[in-house]
Amino acid sequence: MIRQRDSIIICVKDCKYESVKRSARSHHWKLVDGDAAYTKANVLWVDSCNLENRFRELASWQRINHFPGITAITRKARMALALNRMQRQFPSDYKFYPRTFALPAEWSTFRGEFDAYGRSSRTYIVKPDAGSQGRGIHLTQTLDDVSPLENQVAQSYIPNPFLVEGFKFDIRIYALITSIRPLRVYMYKDGLVRLCTEPYEQPSTENLSNRLMHLTNYSINKTSERFVANEHRDNDGEGSKRSFRWLLSWIECKYGKDKARSIQESIGSSVMKTIAAVLPQLHRAYRGVFGEAVYSSHAPAKSVRSQFVKSFPAVNIGSSQGPQDEEDTFAPTIEGSRCIEILGFDFMIDSNLKTWLIELNNLPSFATDSPLDENIKVVRHNAIIFALHPMCIKLKVSFSSFPGWSHYNGPVCPSRKGH
Repeated sequence: MIRQRDSIIICVKDCKYESVKRSARSHHWKLVDGDAAYTKANVLWVDSCNLENRFRELASWQRINHFPGITAITRKARMALALNRMQRQFPSDYKFYPRTFALPAEWSTFRGEFDAYGRSSRTYIVKPDAGSQGRGIHLTQTLDDVSPLENQVAQSYIPNPFLVEGFKFDIRIYALITSIRPLRVYMYKDGLVRLCTEPYEQPSTENLSNRLMHLTNYSINKTSERFVANEHRDNDGEGSKRSFRWLLSWIECKYGKDKARSIQESIGSSVMKTIAAVLPQLHRAYRGVFGEAVYSSHAPAKSVRSQFVKSFPAVNIGSSQGPQDEEDTFAPTIEGSRCIEILGFDFMIDSNLKTWLIELNNLPSFATDSPLDENIKVVRHNAIIFALHPMCIKLKVSFSSFPGWSHYNGPVCPSRKGH
């Protein structure tokens, strides 16, 4: 049992990022990474998808940075099947996802997109189901280029992307799930804009293989001779990686405040509807691991303990009713969600300023390769580490009071209009 005067212990044995460790230290948490770390720590940080054993071994007083069953939307094929199903049921609400085929399950339907010679007037971007960082991705207009046996997705390529200075780009947006019942999601108000390093041209047989023109993955473009690194923390509007805040300001100047606000709202709505599409699976997976335990015992207060939010002390803060004696102790079990999940959503904008969800990742990079990364991600880290605090729910501190984060309050449930 952890006393209030004691430090929170976080297991970083499976943590790949030094920036996460720095954030934990800034909260005065104790880092452990030895063989017995899993059984000693209050909090487990795991940068891995293989979590079944970790979930089963989790004690009642421990928290972890992943939800069971989250691969229902983070695996590309499962996400495609889930969103395709929702598109059929709620066509007017799920128009934010390009037509995507989960292969080999939807091979026969995908085959119908090509003529008798195996050619298509459309371009498809083919991605391995469990791939990341641009590995194994290719563009095609020919059926012979796509294996009918591999686990992958074939997604309709957006041929008319909105361009920044002649370059195609995508937007990485961060969302934090702190509870699934009730569903509670916070969105980071800033994000990253990742630009290609070759000027954009419409897809053709001559340029389909040009990954630096068509693929926005940072891991691919940072190796290009034309990649322009961000050198200054406060200069977020230059280079091959920029801030989402800068992009919204730029769009506002060119097209007006309403357009910029519409983009932000459509992204928020798409994030929530994507999570809602697999919420029943998440509930079942959570119950399968933790039983019928309490999911979330309190809604976050709107404004309490603001000094705590500003100063980020580690443990010596008492409850929301006031300070406690230092001999008071934490409850032996966690009240509320045992898990959190940070998701990286990747969006594109077309020439009509419509937003499209391309994919999402439950292991978004926490690396800080530039001053811009440091500026955006460190603030994000601090809040995420706070959300893992074993007393986060009991303290009723408003998480949305953290700089840059907001509780999403927009529409979630799809309508049946036009259905």
